[in-house]
Amino acid sequence: MNTVRICILFMFLPGLTIAQAPELTQQQELLTRDCKNVRGHAGRVVEEASQSELNAALARAHAGEVVKNLRAMEQQLQSVRKLYTKEQLGLVGAEQASMEKTCATLKDLAGRLEQELKKENPDRLQARKIAVELRAEMNKGYDAHQRMKKSLGMK
Repeated sequence: MNTVRICILFMFLPGLTIAQAPELTQQQELLTRDCKNVRGHAGRVVEEASQSELNAALARAHAGEVVKNLRAMEQQLQSVRKLYTKEQLGLVGAEQASMEKTCATLKDLAGRLEQELKKENPDRLQARKIAVELRAEMNKGYDAHQRMKKSLGMK
């Protein structure tokens, strides 16, 4: 009998979670947007650095957008953490920790990318390598975020 109650609870918990916290849903949507923006701008740097000649100004602009969206992503992660109930944090704690670790790695990579692009003659291949790492790390973070949303019953 207890097993049936537990199964019913887990079937309806995601729906109740969302209904109880529309702000949580909004914060998750903003986090999704920021993840996609970081990944997209990192991809643009990869594309720029793959050309025969690096347009450093354009690559710097995209690197700046990566940093801006990364800061927003960090703020969203902190905001989301405050909105979780104890039960929700139990469901998504591992993914939240993974996202926070990803942010720290991304911050380091974004700093390295900015430093490379600030040089008078930035190394195109080095900039590309860093941007590829950044995009790959963001893909891992995005996957963790998708798992987090799924655990909460969000699309």
